[in-house]
Amino acid sequence: MCFAHSHIPHKDHFVHRRVEPRFACVRMGSHFLSDNQSILSDDPMERLFSSSPSLLQKRRQPYIQGKPPKEDRRKKKQNVIEQRLQSNLIDSKYRMLNELLYTTSGEEAYKYFSENQKDFQDYHEGYRLQIAKWPVKPVEVVIQELEENTKLHGGIVCDLGCGDGGIFEHFRDAGAIREQADKKVKKGEFLFESIKSFDLVAAKPFVQVADMSKLPLKDGTSNVNVFCLSLMGTNYLEFLLESHRTLKKGGYLVISEVLSRFRSLKLFVTLVKTLGYKLLKHSKPNSFFVFLLFRKVSTNTITPSSMITIPRQFIDPLKQSDDFVSFMRGKPLDYSNFSQFLLKPCVYKKR
Repeated sequence: MCFAHSHIPHKDHFVHRRVEPRFACVRMGSHFLSDNQSILSDDPMERLFSSSPSLLQKRRQPYIQGKPPKEDRRKKKQNVIEQRLQSNLIDSKYRMLNELLYTTSGEEAYKYFSENQKDFQDYHEGYRLQIAKWPVKPVEVVIQELEENTKLHGGIVCDLGCGDGGIFEHFRDAGAIREQADKKVKKGEFLFESIKSFDLVAAKPFVQVADMSKLPLKDGTSNVNVFCLSLMGTNYLEFLLESHRTLKKGGYLVISEVLSRFRSLKLFVTLVKTLGYKLLKHSKPNSFFVFLLFRKVSTNTITPSSMITIPRQFIDPLKQSDDFVSFMRGKPLDYSNFSQFLLKPCVYKKR
């Protein structure tokens, strides 16, 4: 048998061969230093590592592998923890203030935020973090409707509960508001004559401070009134009554609201119709909120002083509802309480 081409390893392969010092080298950054260049110092730890060039390399240049020193990693981790705690604090305060807005009247909320304006800023900071998680934002849907629906063009738009004033800023930056441009330009060249923004606190210079149930506007002033996630007070029905007062006949009411708030969307639409509106559009852009467009077609027959007896068209569909019976127990069967039942407050579960 011939072993000329055998793959059996030679015995010398099993013998540990010591590398001669003149060939031993350590990579220092982009340089190679041999033993003959005296890489060792008087440091006893370096002498301990001298038998292993790789360990000596790591000791001398800990950053060479692209891994930050422990101190940098510790600081980065601490920053992440601090950011997370700050985010949790913002979220917690947002939830508290959000519940306050939903469970008090517009007048009470107006008084609170007038005395605590920093809380209003904190609320909207938390709101921005929450809304950023939504795949479609309600204000974007409202802006799209205002842009594309030519029936809404030409007059005065009132953004009621405007927050950061996103609607005004969008159309101002697009050069679509005549009031913000050269007065000599013809009216037809702009989408709107003006956009007025109202809220409990002026988050921006152009925002006017007001309680939504007591707007500083004359009767029949506006062409379009917008409530984008702002039907928040326990007396939101008064907001709708005030909106009806300030709208011109034939004007439009835009409502964009959280879908989960409605106990009965059908009855809510019927309630708004009772105020003198006709429903023109109803859509659900996603599972989070609903978009409603109404037109003012008649004079409102309901006033705050006459909101006593609720018509049977509202009561009959709810006679078998345990939720309705439980909610109304011990309360007058009036429009105020009924409207609160239809539109639930956004109250977060306690953690």
